[in-house]
Amino acid sequence: MQGYYGGSISWFQNPDANVSAHYCMRAEDGEITQMVLNSDRAWHVGNSNSQAIGIEHEGFIDDATWYTWPNYVESARLARWLCETYDIPVDRDHIVGHVELPNQSHTDPGSNWNWPLYMDLITDVVNEGEVEVIAVDADAPCTLTATEDTWLKGNGQPSGELPDEELCAVSAGDTLTVNYEYAAIDTHRVLVDASEACAATFSGRPAFAFEGHFEGACDSPVIAGLDVSLDGGASQATDAAGLAVFSAVAEGTHDAATSADDYEVVSATFDQENYPGTRVVLVTRAVAGGEETGEAPGTTTGPDDETSTGAGEVGTGEPDGPEPVDPESSGTGDSGRSLPQGFGEDEGGCSCRTSQPGGPLHLGVGLLLLGLLRRRRG
Repeated sequence: MQGYYGGSISWFQNPDANVSAHYCMRAEDGEITQMVLNSDRAWHVGNSNSQAIGIEHEGFIDDATWYTWPNYVESARLARWLCETYDIPVDRDHIVGHVELPNQSHTDPGSNWNWPLYMDLITDVVNEGEVEVIAVDADAPCTLTATEDTWLKGNGQPSGELPDEELCAVSAGDTLTVNYEYAAIDTHRVLVDASEACAATFSGRPAFAFEGHFEGACDSPVIAGLDVSLDGGASQATDAAGLAVFSAVAEGTHDAATSADDYEVVSATFDQENYPGTRVVLVTRAVAGGEETGEAPGTTTGPDDETSTGAGEVGTGEPDGPEPVDPESSGTGDSGRSLPQGFGEDEGGCSCRTSQPGGPLHLGVGLLLLGLLRRRRG
């Protein structure tokens, strides 16, 4: 924006301004205000207005403190939702900055904007209405060794801003046993084994390790071909990545479970929202002789509305990744629910505001989603 959230909203509502953008994002907490209907042309990027949706972020390009974790998270959710809604490819040819378009006087988002992080966050969002179930072998964990005294964190805020219950100290030389590592984000984002000292701190949620503070390979031991089911319905076999995807899952409470004779039965209870979807990790092990144990671990609810079974882990499906401001940190934050289907598409259209609870936001960046005219297939 090269300015402030409230001032930009006011300016876009002024007919004398002759400028507008579809969305404004606040740096403090990730709140989003829609200024122009997606179906209407905003005046924000010159000769590309007819095929672009504009997202303006609060702040100034020379001050990196405006590029906050909640701003990346909420913007990524919005961008992914728009891509899914309008069949826009999720790549850097179609998600660009003002400065990257032809005949521009704009210089944003500037060198402080972390494009790799942003694209990773967009990629990591679970699609609307979907549940991703990942099966992991408890008998084949990987290990990471700390190269210095460090922390595991519960979310993506700087460690100095986190309460004690969201931090777990790890000493140099300590080895972590890891059941699963999320691969989409360029950082260590791991589900530690239940026997690890830090496991209780995060109650089955993923923990986040500082980039460069650990060494060792971590190839997640996923289980291909394992039958899993949702709410006791028809089962699906996991693919080569250990993944089964359930579509059009209604909002509300659901149960995901393994359902194969040669593996322990484990399950996880979770709450599904409209957007984003939910990612569930089920950690199980082979049963000798092919007999089921019939034992399913008890369910406990951990912080940030994420639910764990002890043998399984549930994430909200929200984008996660390294904290870009604090150089020592990396991880995720839970900054609330993103835009539901049809957000802002009412008759009024302008200044349709949705509150996004969470931590501080990021810089004012003019990001564009190109290809609006490509309609969603089907």
